Amino acid sequence: MNEIQPITPGEILSEEFLKPMGISQYRLAKEIDVPAQRISKIVLGKRSITADTDLRLCRFFWLVQWLLVTCSSSIQY
Repeated sequence: MNEIQPITPGEILSEEFLKPMGISQYRLAKEIDVPAQRISKIVLGKRSITADTDLRLCRFFWLVQWLLVTCSSSIQY
């Protein structure tokens, strides 16, 4: 039986925010003042979201701060 993989914070970021809003990973990185590689790794599921990055994302998207950190804390990388 195949094991269902959990949804990563990067998938949420990409599918629920970036794609619907037409924002590139590069633009998001520039807007929140982080390296573009950081956003890319988060979207690819190769990096967790730190509290600092979460705060920057939440300010940009007008979200409650704990949203993405809560999701990422339950996923092992």
